[in-house]
Amino acid sequence: MDNRHKNRYRKRRHRNAQRLGFVYSANLPDHQKSTPDKCTRIKGKPCISPDKVRPSLESFGFDVSKTSLQLLNVEMKWSLEGVLPPYFVLVSGFLTNADVGQLRIKN
Repeated sequence: MDNRHKNRYRKRRHRNAQRLGFVYSANLPDHQKSTPDKCTRIKGKPCISPDKVRPSLESFGFDVSKTSLQLLNVEMKWSLEGVLPPYFVLVSGFLTNADVGQLRIKN
């Protein structure tokens, strides 16, 4: 997915969340915003797009592997000695101050 489509998708998710009443909410992505070779922070320079930065679940202290296994019954696999795992698992988060008591995870 190119950047134009990613931005369109991100804006649509944000509009949908607002429409559902999640005004003060934030998406925690399942991926990096850019590839490491494009990140200027690694080179000690200011971020070139700070408005697009989103913290990861891990930065809030989430154990994503444990959460995936306990809540979704999906074991995360990792590459080992250069061998790719049989599948990839992407886990996103959604922070909000709204009541989400009626929401359920769909399989």
